[in-house]
Amino acid sequence: VIGMLNSIGYWEHFNINIAKSRDDKRKYLKILHDVRADNMHVVELRDFFANQLNFLTEETEDIFDNAISEAIANSVEHAYIKKQKFKIIKKAWWLFGSYNIETKELFFGCYDQGIGLKSALQHHDNRIIQKWIYKLNIMTKSDSNVIETLIKIDLPKYKNQDRGHGFKQFIKFINNYSHGSLNIYSKYGECKFIKEEDSTITKKCDYDDTLDGTLIVWKIKL
Repeated sequence: VIGMLNSIGYWEHFNINIAKSRDDKRKYLKILHDVRADNMHVVELRDFFANQLNFLTEETEDIFDNAISEAIANSVEHAYIKKQKFKIIKKAWWLFGSYNIETKELFFGCYDQGIGLKSALQHHDNRIIQKWIYKLNIMTKSDSNVIETLIKIDLPKYKNQDRGHGFKQFIKFINNYSHGSLNIYSKYGECKFIKEEDSTITKKCDYDDTLDGTLIVWKIKL
């Protein structure tokens, strides 16, 4: 674990002094962090994997970029409110990635310290979104069921526009590969989509303890 944290630049990022060790089985991207929805960091993540192996086609490259860009934009635009109970870096997000040389697995994700997906919907100021929330009884659902709903149904605000389809892009990316998974953790809930050959399995779980924010993780086996 210490070697992994060293490789992704965890100790340097948080100014922690600790003895360093190596992790030769994986190649890690140094943690990317910002408070803006800047696509420059999406390119950094894509280039990191491109330097390890050629796994993106022209089609999957667009899906990859759209999925990560949507995750970052959601963090900046919707994840935070003016008054939160715990100390945060406002609008902040963190991007990470790694490649396992032995198992040929790609692992990457995005995290924010926000209020979670369900609460973000509750605080949404768009009337059309509020009607959609009321119609689907979103606020009565568990966190894991809210995640599943966002993956499977488009938000009406961005209908026929570029935005609003990002959650579907999350799972669309792993569906382009024979083996992969998408894990989304938000507050008390987790929703996992597992791709095995031609089928996708959904697993949901709600916990007693909460994750402060939202964590989206993709894993692909080549």
